[in-house]
Amino acid sequence: TEIYTLSLHDALPICAPGELMCCRNAGNLVPPPEETASGVAATIEYALRTLHVPDIIVCGHSDCNAMRALLDEGQLNDMPLLRSWLCHAGPMAHAFRGVMQDPRVWPEEERLRVLTELNVIAQLRSLSAHPCVARALRRGSVRIHGWVYEIPTGEVHCLDPATGSFRPLLEQAAAAVEEPVAA
Repeated sequence: TEIYTLSLHDALPICAPGELMCCRNAGNLVPPPEETASGVAATIEYALRTLHVPDIIVCGHSDCNAMRALLDEGQLNDMPLLRSWLCHAGPMAHAFRGVMQDPRVWPEEERLRVLTELNVIAQLRSLSAHPCVARALRRGSVRIHGWVYEIPTGEVHCLDPATGSFRPLLEQAAAAVEEPVAA
């Protein structure tokens, strides 16, 4: 899972060297701003203050093993560092995980999908709290986006901030292209 900083316009359909900067980590987690020794925070600060990236994308993906581990903490028994890192998934993800435990009500793949989407939302909130991001958002010099990449189909679902739901990214791009241009 990755946190991307890029220009959407420049990135589609092909990225040239230097147009896409990736910060990858287990679970696409963004530690809180108080954690100043974070490589994620340093990457975000560099991307905004030095490279002046216009867009930051938090991108989760289907079948994410980090999210699977949150659903079944037994997988983390022999991985204390990963267990500690996954605490950054946030209270929302942990609370929802508890609600979703009954497999008769929530099939495993549905639980994983919902938890992955909730995690992207939680990481966007954490990202927005970082001082350099908050300043850039107030100035309008950066946009943040939440995506979930569906590995089997290659489809990307983006968070619609107005509804709080995820929808196909290409549907959103096609709608923007189809809108009539005022003369």
